[in-house]
Amino acid sequence: MKKLNIVICLSLMVIMISSFAMAQSTSTAQFQLNPVWYVGTTFNLSSAVGSLWTSNTAVALMSISNSQRQIDISTVENKVIIADKGASGLGMIFVANTLNGFTTGNGYQGIGSLDTTVLISTSSTGATYNLDKARVAADGAIYATNLTLGITAAANLVIYRWANTTSAGTVAFYGVITTGVLPGTGVRFGDALAVDGAGTGTEIYIGGSGANCILKFTSSNGTAFTLNSVITTSGGAIAGIGGNDIGPVSVGGNLWTSGPSNGLLTQLVSQAPGANYGLSIDTIASNVVTANEAGAKYFTAYGHNYVLKGDGNVAAPAIKGYLVDVTNGGTNALLVATTQFLGITANANGTGGAAIDANNALYFCLTNNAYGKFTMPLSVSPTTIAGKPNSGSTPISAQWGLAPYTWAVHPGIGSISTTAGANITYSPGSTYGTDTITLTDSNGSSANVIVTISPTSAPLAPEKVQEGFIRSEPVWTFME
Repeated sequence: MKKLNIVICLSLMVIMISSFAMAQSTSTAQFQLNPVWYVGTTFNLSSAVGSLWTSNTAVALMSISNSQRQIDISTVENKVIIADKGASGLGMIFVANTLNGFTTGNGYQGIGSLDTTVLISTSSTGATYNLDKARVAADGAIYATNLTLGITAAANLVIYRWANTTSAGTVAFYGVITTGVLPGTGVRFGDALAVDGAGTGTEIYIGGSGANCILKFTSSNGTAFTLNSVITTSGGAIAGIGGNDIGPVSVGGNLWTSGPSNGLLTQLVSQAPGANYGLSIDTIASNVVTANEAGAKYFTAYGHNYVLKGDGNVAAPAIKGYLVDVTNGGTNALLVATTQFLGITANANGTGGAAIDANNALYFCLTNNAYGKFTMPLSVSPTTIAGKPNSGSTPISAQWGLAPYTWAVHPGIGSISTTAGANITYSPGSTYGTDTITLTDSNGSSANVIVTISPTSAPLAPEKVQEGFIRSEPVWTFME
């Protein structure tokens, strides 16, 4: 009995330790993201860019006045866009390259800004800001919205559109919302903007910090938009869901949302018809990322589902970005990686956001602190290969890191199909031994695949039976 008690106690200890380890794994990041480049608050744009910028954009690129509100990527043009409400509320959208954030490697120089003449000519007189958030569709079209305190005749909701970063802006929607369930006068809209799809399949979502609904706009021609539906969140009982950012899972699919500074966690809002429409059906646990975080960018990579987050209404200096794995749902989410601390100024409005490019590089904009490009540590799959001479081929893939990639095999017992790209194939040679395949990314990081090619086994000699004995070299055994 004494031994049994000891065994039971030890088992309970193992369970408790395992449970603690599981709890810790959701609150402690497994990796730190590698910075490729980032811009902080000390860089003064007006003294550095010269003629590359027009006079109305000669301002500090990352200020501490809650100006830079969102970041996104044009995968069509391979450019970064940053929405800036501007010191006077007029608004602008900066454009930078994804390679280093600037036009040259030795200076902080942006490419330019979008033509914002349309913001002046269609200014909504009652709007808080003429431009607040901006996002890019899959076809490269850029959309932005104003910020209005109540949608009224004096403060129309406006959606702007640019076909690309060099085109003139147009008005995609301008008017008062009169249908659906809307909060009363004084509730903001334009704090959150999401764009999904392309062309006539583009969907635009707009939320507000005090709104109890998310507005969904669609288009029949890809340029002019109308209100498609009003998604009343949580039955209208809770304001602010989707009030900071909205991350569509797919076109017409559910929406990851982040709320403003009213204690809202990152929640998944259902768009499925039926009883759950508009309800929060999943939540990222508070020990993974806390309430009031900025950003809710959803994406898939390497067989996993992720949400990108950034610090919002928190005290400095704990300002950083987060990569959260939601493959198994928000309640089982894992904090995969974070950036290093990127600033010392509180982001009280919880603005900013995150984006991802075609090579799975991650971008964060942490209002009042910094914006930049980051990558997960480079890895390779598989990490080991076992085979026989001249026997088949094995596909190998690069994961994360910073493209473009290069490959090498040494000493070269086998061969690889190419020395560049994210995917290669290894083929064994005619001899046996060990090969090392080295993957290197453009940041200089490397990862290895160890290949073991074993010799082909020789056939076993037949057993010899001799008058009641079985001969099994080198031992003789007597048969009874």
